[in-house]
Amino acid sequence: MNKNALKKRWKKFQTTEEILSETKNLQVSPFGKTEANLQDFRGLTLWTSELSSGGGWHNEPHSINLRQSDFSFSTWKGFDISKSIITDSRFEGAELIGDIRFYSTKIENCLFENCLFKNFNFTKSSLINVSFFGLRPRDKFSFSAD
Repeated sequence: MNKNALKKRWKKFQTTEEILSETKNLQVSPFGKTEANLQDFRGLTLWTSELSSGGGWHNEPHSINLRQSDFSFSTWKGFDISKSIITDSRFEGAELIGDIRFYSTKIENCLFENCLFKNFNFTKSSLINVSFFGLRPRDKFSFSAD
């Protein structure tokens, strides 16, 4: 399935709240599992509203534990999962945009490949066996992590 088809299947959900409800806080994908036996969240878009002035996003942290999930070609706009745990997950071609702070987030056995990072911060986070491939000079993110 190509990137556009992956994104199109999520169009039936009108809000992030609808997505979180339907997926039980990103625990179960309505599309089952990928060939690699990961929860299939490929093409998903998660967002919060933009601030009316000064730029940025309303960052409301969602404490969620993500396990064995594939978020390839997903888009996160201002969606913050501070104080969460992400394990055994994949982010290939994902776009992580909009003053996102993974504050005190534990990330273990994850792959970030060819992602776009814009105002993304790993702050006081723990990264264990995490790989970043395909970083570009225009990517803007910071680390304050173990």
